[in-house]
Amino acid sequence: MLGFARSQDALLDGIDVTIAKTRQAAFFSKNDARTQLEDAFDPLGNAGAPGARPLNVRPLDDFVDTAATFLGFPAPVLATDPPFNGDFAWSSIALGAISNPDFPPGVLDAGEGPLSRREGEWSIFSTGLQTEVVLPGIALGLCDTVPDLANQLDALGLVAPPALDVFRVDAAGNASRRAFCQNLRNFLIGSTDPGRQLDCLQGVQDFPVGAITGLQNGFHIFQGAVPIYRGNTLVGAIGVSGDGAEQDDFVPFVALDEVGKDQQRRGVPTPIGNAPGTIRANRISVQNVNLRYVVCPTAPFLTSNEQNGCEGR
Repeated sequence: MLGFARSQDALLDGIDVTIAKTRQAAFFSKNDARTQLEDAFDPLGNAGAPGARPLNVRPLDDFVDTAATFLGFPAPVLATDPPFNGDFAWSSIALGAISNPDFPPGVLDAGEGPLSRREGEWSIFSTGLQTEVVLPGIALGLCDTVPDLANQLDALGLVAPPALDVFRVDAAGNASRRAFCQNLRNFLIGSTDPGRQLDCLQGVQDFPVGAITGLQNGFHIFQGAVPIYRGNTLVGAIGVSGDGAEQDDFVPFVALDEVGKDQQRRGVPTPIGNAPGTIRANRISVQNVNLRYVVCPTAPFLTSNEQNGCEGR
C-alpha cells in the first residue's frame, strides 16, 4: 500500500474496506491472478497440509473454471488463458456482480455469480471466493483458540464429520491437531512458533512462493475501486469508501481521470489514468447483460448540472 487518507468524519470500517477492495481491483486485473488462485494453498480445501482432509468448501480452481464458463471463455488451460489473466481491467463493482448470490445483482432467484457459493450453500458466513481466500488465516486462528474445534463444527452441522479428523481431540493430547497447526503455521508465516503469528490476516497469504499475493486482508464485493494504468500497463489501483455506494464508485474513477489529465498538462511522458476502454470489464456480456465498470450518478457535481460525469473518461 502506497498511500491512505481519511477525513475526520469517515466511517472507521472504511479503513479495511477501502484497502481490501482497492487491492482486489489490482489483483484480479494482473496477468497471474488466475494462476495464483489455482495454485493457492487452501488448508481446508483442495491442497491441505499433511494429514488434512477437505472440509465442505469449493477448491479455488473450481471458482476459476466456473467463472470462465460463466463469462463465455473456454475452460482455462494455459497460464495466459482468461479470466483474470490481464486481458481485462476489473473494477470492484464488476467483481461484485459475479460474486453475488444473485445474477444480475438484485434479481432474486436469477442464479448465482460464478465467484459466489452455489444455491443452497450460500450464507452470510460463507459467501464464496470472498470467504475461501481467507480460510488459511481463519484456520490459523482457530487452531489454538478453539479447544475442540472438530466437535464445535460438528455440532453446528457445517461439515461432514469424517472431514474433521485433523481437528479431533485425541488420546495423544491433541497430537493430530497440533501437527496440523504446526504445518499450517510453518507454511503461512515460516515458523511453528505461535508467538510469531501475525495480527489478524496481515500478510498471511504472502509468505511462501506460490501463495496469493495482494489480497492480504481479503476480498470484498463492495463497489468503489478501479485499477490504475499507465498506458496499457497495470500499475496499481485506487479506491474510496465511506459514502453512498454510487459516490464510492464514482469518486476514484473521476479522480484518477483528473490526475491523468493534470499529468498530461504538465507534460508527464506517460500519465497514469483509468484502464483503456477496450479492456474494461464492462466489455464482457453475460446473459445479454454487460458487466458494469463504474456507476455514474445523475448530476454528481455540486457546482454543475452535468448529467453524465463519466462520459469521455
